[in-house]
Amino acid sequence: MSPIDYEKLFALYNDLLIENEKLKEELSRYKTNKSSVKDPTEFNMYASPEKKIALFMSLFKGREDVYAKRFIHSQTGKTGYAPVKYPFWKNQEIDYMPYNSEVVNEHLRGKVVAGIFPITLDNNCYFLVIDLDKGNWKEEASIIREVANQQGIPISIERSQSGEGAHIWFFFRRGGFRQSRAPFWNASSYYSDEQKSFD
Repeated sequence: MSPIDYEKLFALYNDLLIENEKLKEELSRYKTNKSSVKDPTEFNMYASPEKKIALFMSLFKGREDVYAKRFIHSQTGKTGYAPVKYPFWKNQEIDYMPYNSEVVNEHLRGKVVAGIFPITLDNNCYFLVIDLDKGNWKEEASIIREVANQQGIPISIERSQSGEGAHIWFFFRRGGFRQSRAPFWNASSYYSDEQKSFD
């Protein structure tokens, strides 16, 4: 193989320098365009409060004409939920306060613990939760995750507030979970040999 002479090598070097500068310019333009065009579906921890509230309400959809609030009984100390009514002196035409973005904002900021009525007025439901709180809740959560993955059903799992249990959430794009849950429960019964502590 004959060695490349100096002139050819130097010319090739200059060509590569020019090409490198062009690539740097293209990369710079790409970064500028990418930063100036926001993906409307982008969501992260730095999203605005409005986006976070909108996401929450898109998942937890239920009755909009009423919501419940957690209370602690003054005598027994037990907790519960009750529908929130307008104060009697406001003379509202309706009795109950609606579930809206203001309620969700207060809930997410920890100012109140709000509860939603999941069955809508047209008899639909957009989410389902399984409450695991017995001693083998970790095993049960693993079984449900395995079955859901095999059935192609997306789920979200969170630890209970007590730390001794889990909540497994299912969210549906369309109302009516009765049809959506059938494949899951059929498969679940196949993997489970004993009665589970599903509430």
